[in-house]
Amino acid sequence: MNEMKVGEAIVLYYNYEKRESVFALNPGGYVIHCYDLTICVEGKMEYLHNGKSVTLGSGDAIMIHQGDMIERFHTDIPTKYASINVRFDYDPGIQLSGYLPNCVNPEILYLLECFKRDFNNYTPHRRHRCLSLFSYICNNIHDTVYDKENPRVREIKKYILRNLSGDLSLETIAGEVHLTPQYMCTFFKKHTGITVVNFILKERIDLAKRLIASHDEPISSISARCGFDDYYYFSHTFKKLTGVSASSYRKSIRSKKI
Repeated sequence: MNEMKVGEAIVLYYNYEKRESVFALNPGGYVIHCYDLTICVEGKMEYLHNGKSVTLGSGDAIMIHQGDMIERFHTDIPTKYASINVRFDYDPGIQLSGYLPNCVNPEILYLLECFKRDFNNYTPHRRHRCLSLFSYICNNIHDTVYDKENPRVREIKKYILRNLSGDLSLETIAGEVHLTPQYMCTFFKKHTGITVVNFILKERIDLAKRLIASHDEPISSISARCGFDDYYYFSHTFKKLTGVSASSYRKSIRSKKI
């Protein structure tokens, strides 16, 4: 199928079908150059996403961000799934990331059928509709997944994600959600399994990866845009969370294509 370009966003690929088995993709891992939303309607799919094993069952999905490291494994189970690949030349601000459990509903199934019809019809209007449908699907999944999340945790995450480049001291965040810093940290860790500080670092590094993948500006400038005042600390954190230096990551992005 031909890629479809609208402005600075390109719909590279769409597939929605049932297969007797799922073939392996990117053996050994690969840096992806687009956003890949895969929805498992029936069956089973297995991935290694940024070094973490992920298994999709019926009704689950995975959002892989531009710049992530991904590998998909062969599974010998009849599986119906949809994959949408979209590349952006800017940061689209997609908050969905990684494993998204129990998010498929009748509306998403309808939107997937609409996407299939529009993607296969090569007209400018329908190409624009594909990007709108991608946005609708992402928003629907976001609402389904995060409506199940504790409202206070969702409030903390929302503030953090909106202020990744700014002041995210524990005192500032706690003040915004009307909690003491100590209680906020305990509460967040209890409900998410991760500390507030580690969540901030993960999201800032994820943002840096997306910017490195889509921008040519110096990495030192990108680190500042992601809220790091100390470039050495950024470099240390980036390598700790990704396994490679930021400069090596950029080289791998430029040398590999999906």
